[in-house]
Amino acid sequence: MSDFLYTSEVKPAGELSGHIRDIYHHDPPDVWEFNGEWGSLAVSRNLYRGFEPYETDSHLFVVIGGPVLTFRDNLFLTGDDPVAGTKSVFERYQRGKILWDEDLSGPFAVLIVDKAARKIRCITDLMLFIPVYEYVRNGKLALGTHVDALARATGQRDAVDKVSLVDFILNRVVTFPYTTYTHIRQCHPAAVQSLRMNDDVVIREDPVIYWAPVEKQTYDSITEAAYFLREAIMDYIDRVTEGMDHVALFLSGGEDTRTIAGILPGNMKKDAFIFLDSMNREGKIAKQVARAYKLDLNVTLRKATHYIDTMPEAADLVGSGKQCIHAHTYGLHLKCGLPDYNAVFGGFLANSLHKASEISKTGIQKRFPFLPETLKTGVQQS
Repeated sequence: MSDFLYTSEVKPAGELSGHIRDIYHHDPPDVWEFNGEWGSLAVSRNLYRGFEPYETDSHLFVVIGGPVLTFRDNLFLTGDDPVAGTKSVFERYQRGKILWDEDLSGPFAVLIVDKAARKIRCITDLMLFIPVYEYVRNGKLALGTHVDALARATGQRDAVDKVSLVDFILNRVVTFPYTTYTHIRQCHPAAVQSLRMNDDVVIREDPVIYWAPVEKQTYDSITEAAYFLREAIMDYIDRVTEGMDHVALFLSGGEDTRTIAGILPGNMKKDAFIFLDSMNREGKIAKQVARAYKLDLNVTLRKATHYIDTMPEAADLVGSGKQCIHAHTYGLHLKCGLPDYNAVFGGFLANSLHKASEISKTGIQKRFPFLPETLKTGVQQS
């Protein structure tokens, strides 16, 4: 994932870029920097084509993540224009037609800098899958997508919130809107946040919530709900793969990845990947699924200590107060060439949602649930 760091205080060249690069143990990405009377901004290279930062005389527009656009095609995902997607979202925003909950599908964070007005707008996704953090103190404003990088940029590295750290250890999450730092807060999910600088005063407007999970009976039956769910997933996949002839997907014995394998268009080459400690029942099921759906299956065996070995790097990448235990591919993604694909599909949590009540936990898992299940006999994760 890419990241951004914004500060209302103009920083020396390279300072914000360094804070972003510091979260990487190896191969830090390219980082763009922008400076002006409005402040300083650093944005790392986006993994998704077409979503690099877009600048005009009056605005800077940043999209973090790779949301699927529903108001136009997504052919730019395989194109050569580095700002095609960002520019499309910006122009729709400028025309006043943007619907953040309908026009962008998937995790995202958007930052809009109005240079002349020294006004900042930040838009978060529906579930805060890509979190944005805020620091407002002593007439200074800073925003970022990585809590530790933001803490370093604002001199808050030692201002640790011990209560939130204990909260994370016990409950696997830091209670909203707090973070592991005393003066840094999480931004609201599904909201447009507006802040502006007036001399040395930060003026904050109340967040505009553009979506809320209202509980209502929309469908007459479970069959009808399943039909619309299937249509939505198929539409999403069709929008992503339009113009693609070769994609990758993660494949396991689970029903979620099997479902994705069955929905992917049949007229394209599909490379499937599974990560195992050894060839087990899950791997054998994956081979059967690969044969049934005509997938090229790549089985990658990992060390028994894989999760322990990669935890320091993965933890630094996601930031303090966030889970890293499901970064299953980290350390293997380069070996398998995953960054070379235009799209990599996967399923997640369907089995857990259906069967979690029947999953037994070891004593250490009950006490420290944030640890990977590598100590439990017979458990395999992919």
